[in-house]
Amino acid sequence: MAPTAAAAAALRHRLDAEDDEAAPAAGKTKIDYEQSMFWQVGHLGKEYDTWVHSPSSRSFRMFRTDFMEFFSRTHWAAVPVIWLPMVVVFAIASLDCNAAHALLRDGSDGTDSSSNAVLLNNDTSVQDGGFAGVSSSAVSALCRPHGLGVGGLAAWFVGGAVAWTFIEYALHRWVFHVLVSDSWFWVTFHFVMHGQHHKFPLDNGRLVFPPVAAAIITGLFHGAFLLALPTPEARALTAGALLFYVLYDLTHYYIHFGGKKLFWLNALKQAHMDHHYRDCSKGFGISNQFWDMPFGTLVPARSA
Repeated sequence: MAPTAAAAAALRHRLDAEDDEAAPAAGKTKIDYEQSMFWQVGHLGKEYDTWVHSPSSRSFRMFRTDFMEFFSRTHWAAVPVIWLPMVVVFAIASLDCNAAHALLRDGSDGTDSSSNAVLLNNDTSVQDGGFAGVSSSAVSALCRPHGLGVGGLAAWFVGGAVAWTFIEYALHRWVFHVLVSDSWFWVTFHFVMHGQHHKFPLDNGRLVFPPVAAAIITGLFHGAFLLALPTPEARALTAGALLFYVLYDLTHYYIHFGGKKLFWLNALKQAHMDHHYRDCSKGFGISNQFWDMPFGTLVPARSA
C-alpha cells in the first residue's frame, strides 16, 4: 500500500532531524540548503561521507544559474522518449539489409535471397512503418550489406540485456560508491554523480539519469563493444543493453515513487530502501539482485 500523508510527513520529519544531527560541527563548514550545492559540498572534506549518507527529505539546488539548473533535473518520461528510439536505431543498424527489409515488409527473416534482391534496390512496394514505425528509406540508411540476421540480432540483443545487469551493478558499486579522496574535486564529483541521490532520495527530479550523462555512458560502452566485437554484433549488444537501461531507470523511479507495488517490485523496493537507510555497502542491484548474490552484497533479511 502507498504510505499515508501522515506517514510520509513523519518520514520527512525524521529524515530532517537525522540530517540536522549529521550537520558539520560548530565552527566547521556549514551547508546552506537555500544556495547552490555544487560550490559548497566540496568544502566538507572529511565530513562529507557522514553528511551525504544521512538522508534528508529536502529538495535542493545544484547550480546557481537557472540554465544549468534546468539541465540538472530530468523527468522520468524523458528516459523512454529519448532512449527507446535509440534501441530501434541500434537494432536496425546491426541488421543485414535483406533481413531488415524483410522484417519491414512481412516479418520474415530475410533468408529468401530471390525475393530480397528487389528489396535491396529500394522497391517502392515496401510500405513505410513496418518495423517499429521506421520507414523503408530509414531502414536502408541504417542497415548493413553484411550485417546480422534476425536470429543473430536476437542472440546479441539478449547478450546485451544480460550485460546490462552487470553494468548496472558494477557502476553502482565500483563507480558511484567510490570516493577517491576528500579533496574538493572528488567530493564534488561524487556528489554530482551519485551522492546527491543518497543525500536527497525524495527529490524526484534527480533520480533518473540526465540525457547527457546517459549519452556519455552509452558512448563509452558502445565504444568498448566496438573494440571487442565486429560492428553489427556491437550494435546489437548496445541495443539490448540500452533497452534494459531504460527498464532499470524506470524501475528505480517506481521503487522510490510508485504507488501500489507489483510482484517482484516489493522485494526490490525493500532491498533498495535498506541500501539507502540501513547499509549503503549492500544492495547494489536495483532492477535485479542477481549480481549481489555471487559478490556477497545481498541486503540481510530483516528480523521479524
